[in-house]
Amino acid sequence: MRKSSGIAMTLFSAFGGILFGYDIGTISGILRMDDWLRTFGDPVLGEQGEDPRFELPTALESVVVSILFAGTFVGALVSGPVGDILGRRAGIMVACVVFSLGIALQTGASTFHTFVVGRFFAGAGVGFVSTLVPMYQSECAPKRIRGAVVSSYQWAITIGTLVASVVDNATKDRANHSAWRIPIALQFIWACTLFMGMLALPETPRWLIKKGCRDAATKSLSRLMGLDGDHSEVQKELDQISTSLAEETEMGQSTYRDCFRSSPNKIALRTFTSILVISLQQLIGVVFIGSYGTTFFANAGVKNPFLVSVAVNVVQMGMTLPGIYGVERLGRRPLLIGGAIVTSLCAYLIAILGVTTSVHDIAPQRGVIALVAIFYAAYASTWGPVAWVIPSEIVPLNVRAKVVSLSVAIHWLCTWAVSFASPYLANSGPGDAALGVKIFFIWGSTSAVSALFAFFCVPETRGLALEQIDLVYLYSTPLKSARYVREVVRDAELEKQVQPLTDSNASLGGS
Repeated sequence: MRKSSGIAMTLFSAFGGILFGYDIGTISGILRMDDWLRTFGDPVLGEQGEDPRFELPTALESVVVSILFAGTFVGALVSGPVGDILGRRAGIMVACVVFSLGIALQTGASTFHTFVVGRFFAGAGVGFVSTLVPMYQSECAPKRIRGAVVSSYQWAITIGTLVASVVDNATKDRANHSAWRIPIALQFIWACTLFMGMLALPETPRWLIKKGCRDAATKSLSRLMGLDGDHSEVQKELDQISTSLAEETEMGQSTYRDCFRSSPNKIALRTFTSILVISLQQLIGVVFIGSYGTTFFANAGVKNPFLVSVAVNVVQMGMTLPGIYGVERLGRRPLLIGGAIVTSLCAYLIAILGVTTSVHDIAPQRGVIALVAIFYAAYASTWGPVAWVIPSEIVPLNVRAKVVSLSVAIHWLCTWAVSFASPYLANSGPGDAALGVKIFFIWGSTSAVSALFAFFCVPETRGLALEQIDLVYLYSTPLKSARYVREVVRDAELEKQVQPLTDSNASLGGS
């Protein structure tokens, strides 16, 4: 029971994913709401005798969506030093305060500029959370379920996206500002819940060891493991963390420059792997559907794009659960490789179907919706959760906060680039590329590149303690890592079975 409470504490921090998922999900619908367009858009004259309609120019639409990711980029960069100085737990609480400031500005906005500034601050809070929550989880979770626990962060993102699409659909027809202010203001609830919950959670034992607080680390780890502080398992893990940190410190790995230096334990390779795996997660194309899904479905001829977005988000949330299960049963590498292959095939088929058929034909519409759902299902069960796991576990403790914050910052930079460029690529206005559904040819290609990257560069780490991952980089390669990991896990199990006998013989000899 006590061990279960420790796992529950670690899982709660995943609630931070709702902040990001809800925000990106709600803006997709808000961009199509009549009152929001009347407030911030430009009037466009209709046919003679018709009332003018309001639209947001492509440039401003791009700014509204992408400015969030500019904020996340800044927040992710700053979160590394903050997480090292204040701790992972306190850093998450700071994120909630910054995020709430952004929500307050958006909710009370009466001008476009105020709304955009609010989006930036909300993004900064999300940037903090997206760096520190997976790091907090990986440093607190038991090794046997670490991947599943960190993957729960992605599940929280999908829950937030689904809730946002449901709320948008419920308020979209309101004739006043409440149509868009209610969905935005609800985010105060998510921030307050996370802040209050983190007050009751312990700091990570690995950060406390790094700060020289052995007693506090013992107390934290005993809570997480559900064991007394003087239990042999608690003390053994603390010793292992301390030894690993001492070895890293002797190698001088503590600055951003050290993250890219060649070393026996391949720090540079681990840094680049961390950066690329989490960046490719967004370059697959899910940002386009998440941010512009409602608009895309409407342009594709779908009669009720809001409901389709809800259905797609249900698929995404539901299919994240097999990913959480599979990351520990199947491993990291198979999910990443297989998921990228499926998303590549789906993206190419969506593009081909859109190019060769008319938007007025119902059958192709249904085909596009089905393929988008399969695309999302493949992403949600593979790259969605697993891409958060890899950076948080393959990097040594001494530079973990720096590498993860840098990786997440570049992840958000890629997200910003996709969200900023997407309307120019997909829309058909003056100066736009007017690709429309052909934009999925791009996502199919990036998915294919992601599959190749995962095959050649991402090692298997299932079942290893964070401190054991060094062994994979010292004595194996990504292509041979699965076999090597099985040997390490088997040897560890044998040692665990032999240890009680050794201790028993020692006590008998002493008596």
